[in-house]
Amino acid sequence: MRPAWSDRIGSLLSLGLLAALGLSSWVFSTLTQVPDWVRASQQQTGPTAVVTEATIVNTGSDGHPRQIVVSPTVRQFEDGRALLVKPNLTSFLEEGPPVFATAREAQVSADQNEVLLRGSVIIRRDASADDPALRVETETLTFLSREEIAQTQDPVTVHRGGSTLYGVGMRLDEKANRLQILANTRMMLPESKPKEKRP
Repeated sequence: MRPAWSDRIGSLLSLGLLAALGLSSWVFSTLTQVPDWVRASQQQTGPTAVVTEATIVNTGSDGHPRQIVVSPTVRQFEDGRALLVKPNLTSFLEEGPPVFATAREAQVSADQNEVLLRGSVIIRRDASADDPALRVETETLTFLSREEIAQTQDPVTVHRGGSTLYGVGMRLDEKANRLQILANTRMMLPESKPKEKRP
């Protein structure tokens, strides 16, 4: 794998992926705050509250959306955990197109530090004038908010323009601005056009 290519992906993902998943520190803490009436209730094994057709918008000081989370169902549990069904996260960056993240579900820990995206996890960003489209596919992705780390042990596929990177396991460290594919890395590059023969 060419270092420049992986460094570039790490930079793009750190701006986009973690900006989107970083919602956990704001959105999920808001969603999963346990109200007094729930604390006063008896111990329950199931959810203590269910929110349907949830749309959560985090705006900047200018009033424009910075992040949006949409989920058809949010289940809140007494201990502070939450489960979002088919979450769709959008993060609007200062420069370039927005970054989107989807999964079959998102589990949020009681302390809101850990978010586990599970089932057909896709992170994507459309092409811009400076960069080709980017798409990351895996089955699970864990985001640790305080540590600013996203990681998985599952197979990962990264499409960037006409190039594709395959591997098993990924660790993205926002603080170090470093992306690692942990094992079995292989890359497929687009075929270059043959040079025309001069007479």
